[in-house]
Amino acid sequence: MGKHIPFLISVCFIISFFPFSSEAQNDIYISGQVVYASKTPVANVNIIVHRTQDSLAVAFTQSNQQGKFAIQYQGQLPVFISASALGYERMFKKIDSADSASAIQFVLNRGIKVLEEVIVTYVPKIQVRGDTTSYKLSSFLAGNERNLEEALAKLPGFSINEQGQISVNGRAIQKLLLEGDDLMSTNYTALSKNMSPGSINQVQVLDKYLNDRMMKGIEKTDDIAVNLTFKKEFKNVFFGDILAEGGEGKYYNGVANGIFISKPVKAYLMGSANNIGRQSSFMSYSTFNPQSTLAIPYNPMLMSKN
Repeated sequence: MGKHIPFLISVCFIISFFPFSSEAQNDIYISGQVVYASKTPVANVNIIVHRTQDSLAVAFTQSNQQGKFAIQYQGQLPVFISASALGYERMFKKIDSADSASAIQFVLNRGIKVLEEVIVTYVPKIQVRGDTTSYKLSSFLAGNERNLEEALAKLPGFSINEQGQISVNGRAIQKLLLEGDDLMSTNYTALSKNMSPGSINQVQVLDKYLNDRMMKGIEKTDDIAVNLTFKKEFKNVFFGDILAEGGEGKYYNGVANGIFISKPVKAYLMGSANNIGRQSSFMSYSTFNPQSTLAIPYNPMLMSKN
């Protein structure tokens, strides 16, 4: 019984579309056979009778093991009869009279469909190449991370202590680099606590990191650093975030930061102002080549309100 279930379901589906008519109906008998080009019979081919005026289905059956089929129903001629099977072209024949309704033969042809080329590029969540382990940051985020620090905490092996120090597998990092350049020196928490993670493409852990690249392969070290690579749309443009908070009694807290990333020039600006007891500040970090870094932090009195 189980092998007939797909057939019964197909019959019920087709019947649901059958039209009802008050016109005079005649008993019509249609029979034939379905074969391959080699004349081998084809079983389980769907045979459907359609009205000529609107193509509605009025009868349905399937070919048997000998490829033969027979349909008897009440209706009118002419009609179309179709034969279809998975992987083969759907074929039609027109039945104009009772004489042409018997000994119908369908010869199935292989259906050929040219598919458009689809290129699938898969980037794994974690890649290891030599001393560099790269994490595709977006694969680990939920979307509610407020800053880079919260995003890094989602990566396997990463941890951040109360002071904002970043560690990987229990080892504190020495540098937080932007596209290979050291803007922040040891004050990377200004960046990690304020920068939004949405612009970051990969987070790379650099094992055996040396600040002097010329000494790589000569001097041995166990230091590690983290390098941030940026998405293409965030390069060569100035972007940033603004945090504005307010409360009762005219209390406020505001933080703004901006970043510019290009191959020769990288810059990070961060300013804050508030009247909730925190120190207001402005910091500017920039680099014009991999070996030259300028850091100028200062706290203007005009932005301090106690």
